[in-house]
Amino acid sequence: MKWKTCFNVLAACFLHEIAVPCHAAAPVLSAPDWTWPFFQFTVTGEFNATHVVERSTNLQAWTPVFTNSGASVSNRMLITAMGTKGYYRVAESSLPLFAFALAARSQIDFNGNNLRTDSFDSGDPNYSTAGLYDPLKNKEGGNVATPFGLTNSLSVGNARIMGRVSTGPGGSVSVGSAGSVGSKAWIQSGMTGIEPGWWTRDMTRHFPDLSAPSNSGAFTPTPGTVDGTNYQYVLASGRYLLSSLALGSSNKMRVIGQAVLHITGGISMAGTALIEISRGAALKLYVGGPSALIGGNGIVNNTGNATNFQYYGLPGNTSLSLSGSLFTGAIYAPSAGFTLSSGGSETYHFIGAVVARSVTVNGHCSVHFDENLLRARLSP
Repeated sequence: MKWKTCFNVLAACFLHEIAVPCHAAAPVLSAPDWTWPFFQFTVTGEFNATHVVERSTNLQAWTPVFTNSGASVSNRMLITAMGTKGYYRVAESSLPLFAFALAARSQIDFNGNNLRTDSFDSGDPNYSTAGLYDPLKNKEGGNVATPFGLTNSLSVGNARIMGRVSTGPGGSVSVGSAGSVGSKAWIQSGMTGIEPGWWTRDMTRHFPDLSAPSNSGAFTPTPGTVDGTNYQYVLASGRYLLSSLALGSSNKMRVIGQAVLHITGGISMAGTALIEISRGAALKLYVGGPSALIGGNGIVNNTGNATNFQYYGLPGNTSLSLSGSLFTGAIYAPSAGFTLSSGGSETYHFIGAVVARSVTVNGHCSVHFDENLLRARLSP
């Protein structure tokens, strides 16, 4: 990401400066609207681009504040003033949102038996079958990373990580007697411990919070019938808004279009509840409440593609729990403690990627990173 000032705009009382990066398709920044303690401005740039906002008090050290994106070429950003003086700059993100099988701001812990990570590529028939994960075509990209720089930043336990592990400077990795980290050849040969060169201590990537999506024109989802089955909610293409989502036994949601659902509160799914995504459909799910418990029959992603279900946890979403036997999707919840658990002796296959505040994997779980997410360049 390259920063270069195109022009500066001083907000009310000359307290804030906003800098815009210059490149081939440089965004254009409006003058800010100022209402203490917020100011708001519009970035006009490339279609479906993701922007990263950084703040500084001395123009030397910069800290990411949040990311903001939208399908429109013109997007509004709302920033809370921090302190009496600050400088802000905005750039288009050059990094993929999902670059690891599992990534966390803080600790990552593998607990239980038969825990594994690996990767595949749904966009390459050499490393997938009809776009689906195939254990006979897996790769060694099941990377796990945290910028945490303390003792036991990453506890591998007895998991088998077919990929690299990364911690922040000063961080450490603990490995159980049967645990293993390394290349495909290292894992398949039954080696234990960390293969030389497969652990680095230079992880410094920041995972910023997200801003809430626009609810302009959003609908309240309604019941419907699809293919002879009754659903509590049916989502076609468009924006939807709910204060909370509670699905119990026999409660179902069906997505039949390109839908965006913003839940301002929490989620609770149990019994035989499910959210089903039809072939050719997709769901972006934003959660603002503190707790999201996705159990029952979970997310049934009939597309088989992780890009078709995207979960975005907003700053108020501090806990996310998944349980069941299969999940296909991408999760970005940097303020949430994420827990992945299998039911009984059954193996939970998680296909996609996770970014969270912390990650805990329990029971019998296999995490398969879809490397197609690197080129898909998803944005919230």
